[in-house]
Amino acid sequence: MNKTKIVAIVTLASCILLSISLISVVLDYQALVQQKDEEYLELHLQLLDETRLAYEYWENWTRWQKAEVNETEISLDDQEYFLDQHSELYESILNGYDPRTLKTIIMHGCIKTDSNISLPDVAYTYQKICEGFAPYEVLILPEYNGNLNWTETLQWISTNYTGVPICLSVFEGGEDKLPNPNVQLTIAEIEQAMAVSDVQMVRFAEMISWYMNANITFPIDKVRDTLDFCRSNNLKVLWSEWKISYDVYPKLNDTISGFEDIVTFVYQTNNGYNEPFIGYLYANQFEHWGASVQSWYWKEHGHGDETAMDPLLMINHTILARNMGAEIVQFEPYWYFFADGEPLETIRTMWSII
Repeated sequence: MNKTKIVAIVTLASCILLSISLISVVLDYQALVQQKDEEYLELHLQLLDETRLAYEYWENWTRWQKAEVNETEISLDDQEYFLDQHSELYESILNGYDPRTLKTIIMHGCIKTDSNISLPDVAYTYQKICEGFAPYEVLILPEYNGNLNWTETLQWISTNYTGVPICLSVFEGGEDKLPNPNVQLTIAEIEQAMAVSDVQMVRFAEMISWYMNANITFPIDKVRDTLDFCRSNNLKVLWSEWKISYDVYPKLNDTISGFEDIVTFVYQTNNGYNEPFIGYLYANQFEHWGASVQSWYWKEHGHGDETAMDPLLMINHTILARNMGAEIVQFEPYWYFFADGEPLETIRTMWSII
């Protein structure tokens, strides 16, 4: 056997041994990943069970408060007591595992000409958001001067949102057009938006609570027609409410019955009556749920302007929702996170932690 053959045989043997070693490493890694995933799943299921028990405790306790103490609303002080009773669970969720259920980030993007709030280059800002929140899917929730004029809003979307996927707001309450809501798009108007932009989701915002407060009959048949249209056109639906009460959720369940597969219920943090943890306990009773994390929380709780909310508190509200199993997180208002389309420190801080 000559020297060349010997070298070839030795080289081949070395390659075989290296291959076996690499295969062993890969198999060991896969086994470790599987073990970690199983441990992770077990911990997550335990956390979900504890969260379910906390929800049941809250429900029973609030019923007692309302029946025995005759309280119609559960005060923030009472909620603080509840949170103290479940502080260990709260902290374990906040500092615990990401269940990897979060798939989509929805960022508010708007122009308000009377307040000099601008979004000069939607595609540029969208790209920044995608980079910051990678690997999550990102949609933009467009708003043009409160969406009060559909013709102007549609034109702005048509001109500025080419190639940018959007969540189209189809209902917004408000007080500008009483006794009518500020925004209530017809199916034909949704089709107009679909013809000029990449509409992937539609949003009903505070619809049930608005009709309740306005003391107007809720148009359930019209809403269900819209949901049927969404299903037929492969559109997802985001339904958000801030109000927690026994009259909101039964109406919501009746409205979305049969459409649970396409509707994600989102709890909004923009109210002064509830802490996010309480709202999330309610929200995660739905098949699909998420959180609308808003700096309006700061203003509604009487702490000051919405732009002054501590970014770390916003991040806590976000992580809490994510770790409780939220599938969608929506952020607003736009001007808390951006100035003229450029990211502010508020969102840069979030990108560095989330």
